[in-house]
Amino acid sequence: MAREHKTNGRPPADTWSAYQEGLTAFDAARFFDAITLLTSIRDADGLLGSLARFYLGQAQLYYGVSELRAGRNAAAARHFSIAREINPKASGLSRFIAACHAGQGRFDRAAAELERAADAGLGDADQPIRLAHAFARDGKLPRAVETLVRAIDDQPHRIDVRLQLGLL
Repeated sequence: MAREHKTNGRPPADTWSAYQEGLTAFDAARFFDAITLLTSIRDADGLLGSLARFYLGQAQLYYGVSELRAGRNAAAARHFSIAREINPKASGLSRFIAACHAGQGRFDRAAAELERAADAGLGDADQPIRLAHAFARDGKLPRAVETLVRAIDDQPHRIDVRLQLGLL
């Protein structure tokens, strides 16, 4: 017969321990360790599970940034994708994923990622410029020009967009 675990409404001690150790690793910028520990409790219920998922997403983001800086684009993209899976409304993740694709010479995928973010309302002010550059690097100069012209129409005061159009 299975033994029932009584928690008095609290998570089991091993869940608390994993959370505390995961947060300690996160605070010490040991993001890989934080990912390992927090992944083990990401499905916990209640506030502890919500906090574990939040910090797990942040650890995935920061570890992805370190992988991107080291030139490990594919690994970085995996971490950014997991972070987006945890927090689909995080706007900066598409920019990082697009940078990973661009770093691998996959400008078509970079453009698709930036377009997906724009369609989801997750773009930022520089998104049209990055998208235009991805199109240009992918050999789609007319789409690049169209993207910048549309951005100028939407925000005529943006001198930086006009400059980028002139540089194409």
